[in-house]
Amino acid sequence: MASKKLLQKQRLQLTQLVHFLRKIESQVNSSQDDILQNLADHQASIHKFFQRGIACITAVKLFKATFNRMDAAHGSVERGVEDMMYQLAEQMCSPMVEYVKGLKAEMASGTWPRLLAIVEDMGGAMGNGKMELEEARKKVQVANVLNKYWKLTVKPSVAISLRK
Repeated sequence: MASKKLLQKQRLQLTQLVHFLRKIESQVNSSQDDILQNLADHQASIHKFFQRGIACITAVKLFKATFNRMDAAHGSVERGVEDMMYQLAEQMCSPMVEYVKGLKAEMASGTWPRLLAIVEDMGGAMGNGKMELEEARKKVQVANVLNKYWKLTVKPSVAISLRK
C-alpha cells in the first residue's frame, strides 16, 4: 500500500507537473505570439519608415531636379530678355535721338510758338470782348435812363413829332 500511495502521489505530482507545464507552454505560446505580433508590427513600422524615407529622398531628388530645370529656364529667359534689350538699344537708340532732336527743333521754331501766340491772341480777344460788353451794358443803361427821363419830361405829342 505504501507503494500504491507513493505511485498515486507520483501520478498526482506528475499530473500537476504536466498541468503546470501545459500552463507554462500556453503562456510561452501566448508570449511567443505576442512577441511575433510585436515583431511583425515593428517590421511593418520599419517598412513604412523606409518607404517614407525613400519617398522623401525621391521627393528631394524630384525637387532638386525641378529646381535645376527652373533655374535653367529662368537663366534662359533672363539671357533672352537681356539680348532683346541690347538689340532694342542698338536698333532704336539712333532713331529715338533723331526723334527727340526733331521735337526740340519743332518746339523752338515750329508749332509750339505759333500755338502759344494763338492762345495769347485768344486771351486778348476775350479781354477786348469783355470790355466791349461792359461798354455796351453802360450804353444800354444810359439809354434806359434817358428813355425814362424823356417819358417824364416830354409830352406825348412832342415825342411823336420828334420821332418823325
